[in-house]
Amino acid sequence: MADIIPEVQNWKVISDITLSAPQQNIDFTGLNVNSHGMYVLFVSITNNEVPLAAYHFYINGDFVDLNYYERITEDAFDAGIFNDAFFAQCNTGEDVNHTIYIKRGSAGRGIMIFSGQEVLAGVGNITNILGTLVTSGVLANITSIRIHSTIVNGLGINSRFILSQVK
Repeated sequence: MADIIPEVQNWKVISDITLSAPQQNIDFTGLNVNSHGMYVLFVSITNNEVPLAAYHFYINGDFVDLNYYERITEDAFDAGIFNDAFFAQCNTGEDVNHTIYIKRGSAGRGIMIFSGQEVLAGVGNITNILGTLVTSGVLANITSIRIHSTIVNGLGINSRFILSQVK
């Protein structure tokens, strides 16, 4: 995945996780967006063994989907605005690659801007995704992030997660 990380001198990798066993969640803790300004998370998820899995993005231990708003555009189609923390999905044997920018907006809400691709059923079904997730509540800080699969073991072997902060 190193080939998709832009050469930006102002970013410092603070976590680089490659899964050797499938999992349902990946957690990043000990964060402080007030000090760092912004994070960028490079996500490369491989779904090795489960049916269609959806992936959700949670902040500060708030795992209630209704506490997030999202707007997604798939290819040129506006999929709309939803109360959900969804950011991607993946079929067995396929993968998802996203870049997610994480910050606290001027009104104090958590903002996650994501873009990438997912392959749902072979190379003929590649979807380009662009979206935004916003927390419904005001946050004092962003101190933890969770990537969650709706299916147990939906984050497969060799999935990789690289979290960087502004230097």
